[in-house]
Amino acid sequence: MALADRIAKFEQTNQVAFEIIEAEAHAREQKTERLRQARLLQARKSEEQD
Repeated sequence: MALADRIAKFEQTNQVAFEIIEAEAHAREQKTERLRQARLLQARKSEEQD
């Protein structure tokens, strides 16, 4: 029974780790998109001033 408990704990740990990694990746993608939008807006403003 101890082996089954260890396997279950291992699978649970892996699932939690995967969820954390996925959440971090999603947050990074959102940040990248916000920065891209900010750069585009800044470039447009710069073009309008020229």
